[in-house]
Amino acid sequence: MAANTADGIVLKSIKGGYVIAKFTTGGFLRLNHPTTTIGANSAGETVQEMFINSIQVNTGGANSCFFTIKRGANTICAVTGQDYIDLSDGRILDTEGGNPTANLVVTKTGSGPSTLILKIHKRTAISGGSTY
Repeated sequence: MAANTADGIVLKSIKGGYVIAKFTTGGFLRLNHPTTTIGANSAGETVQEMFINSIQVNTGGANSCFFTIKRGANTICAVTGQDYIDLSDGRILDTEGGNPTANLVVTKTGSGPSTLILKIHKRTAISGGSTY
């Protein structure tokens, strides 16, 4: 696992597995990009889809602070307060109204201390046509 401390991807498994992304402001993630804090892929890997597996949010009450999560042009979720959302049983955010092949965009509205942590499962192509 490669680690990083900037906003965006802070931890990712190599070839398949999960990506952990942290946002204190807005940002975005791409399935495949050479920048380690933006691209879900590792060297030699092509990510085909990303599914949000869990969301952890911690926002202060100042200025009605909240985070909006979009997949492509679709707003799939807006979160505020202190919460943990487990989506591991159906990935409904990404399949119902979202798009698992689209980039993921996070927008923060309001000010004050806040953090959004996303755990994202990546579906990756490997040689021979299989995926994991």
